[in-house]
Amino acid sequence: MSTLIDTTLADRYRIEATLGRGATATVYRARHLVTGHDVAIKMMHPERALDPEQARRFRDEAERAASLRHPNTVRVFDSGVTDDGRPYLVMEHLRGHTLAAELAREGPMAPARVLPIMAQVLRALREAHEAGVVHRDLKPDNIILAEVPGETDHVKVIDFGLARATRTEVSRTHPGVLMGTPEYMSPEQCHGLPVDARSDLYALGCTAFHMLTGQPPFAADDTVALLLMHCHQSAPELRRALPTGVDCPPGLSPLIASLLSKRPGDRPPDAATALAEVDRMLVARTPVARPRARPRAVMLTVMGGIVALSFLLPRPAEPTPPSLGAGRPAVTAPPPATAASPLPAPKPAEAREASDARAMIVELATTASTSTPEVLVPVSSPPRLAISSRPAGARITVREGERWRELCARTPCEVARPAPGSRLRATLGGYSPRTAEVGDGTVLSFLLQRRTTFEPPP
Repeated sequence: MSTLIDTTLADRYRIEATLGRGATATVYRARHLVTGHDVAIKMMHPERALDPEQARRFRDEAERAASLRHPNTVRVFDSGVTDDGRPYLVMEHLRGHTLAAELAREGPMAPARVLPIMAQVLRALREAHEAGVVHRDLKPDNIILAEVPGETDHVKVIDFGLARATRTEVSRTHPGVLMGTPEYMSPEQCHGLPVDARSDLYALGCTAFHMLTGQPPFAADDTVALLLMHCHQSAPELRRALPTGVDCPPGLSPLIASLLSKRPGDRPPDAATALAEVDRMLVARTPVARPRARPRAVMLTVMGGIVALSFLLPRPAEPTPPSLGAGRPAVTAPPPATAASPLPAPKPAEAREASDARAMIVELATTASTSTPEVLVPVSSPPRLAISSRPAGARITVREGERWRELCARTPCEVARPAPGSRLRATLGGYSPRTAEVGDGTVLSFLLQRRTTFEPPP
């Protein structure tokens, strides 16, 4: 394994270190001698290369993987065969760690984190399936959370179509022999049948279940027992399997259940359909800030109620001077009556109600005027800015000096409008960041473009 270190491959790749070793191939870090960029080289083991069928499949799938260009798929730049007959791939070198390592370290993930990861995986699957490439071994070990400046959980799907020929894996050209990783294999894989894109969706369902609950939907010490569970046992309901205190977003449990359906026909027909459902849940979970009620509006409402109430109260009778007779009690004269509209004096109960109502008005007016007198002065509220992006879900930051401060976690959102001239930046996994300057308007929209990656010359 170490004999290739410090050697040059194809006159342009200087092999510098070993990154990892699998059942089929070893992955090396190398440097492109022309551009100086780091690349990853996946080279088939000599003993595997002796099998013509395995070597042919490696080369065929390498050509298909090289046609994939999605930002959430690891890029294959070059391929070839060494002088001793070992096929190899030249891929982009990733900095980060696998989803499996993240789960082993952190345990179950919150749905708010899992949904964006699922969306990125589905975007990679959508492009691959449209190109006729089926992964056949999708699992947390083949999902990289790459380190990308300004982004979190940027997904890279690796090993597209590069099936490993272990004791539980074999080419689809050999009926009755299995290919895949047992914890994430679809029922049709477990039966050794031909697979299509819907098998990858089943594997994504197992992976998503693992992310949300901390373990795959099925587990057994015996491989055969595990395969039988995939074929015949219903998966646990996600809502019941979530950790205590974790809320299940509406629609997530039915989506996982459909992905884990035993029959391919009961699963979503393609990655695009599943992606649309995930995007719908992401938009539904995105909080949109609402402006708070203005104190001035509340005060006007209270004062308007006071004015209206005062008009509804009966008007009291005008008192007359008391009698001058000594020792005689004061008598209130009745109001003068007119032929057109006689106004009778209020009855004792009505007088008490009127008195209580006036006391309430006085108390309300006194409290309002003494506690917050300034709200009676018209004050304009800060202007708002509605921010959106296409696609939705972008993180918005504002430039403050030499740093960027988060203004909005996910679009669409509504925030207090920064000062005109402020610089805003939108970032989203798999897309190039975009910046814009705040003007005098109340709406700002970002149109994001898919990220392009560097491709070394052959």
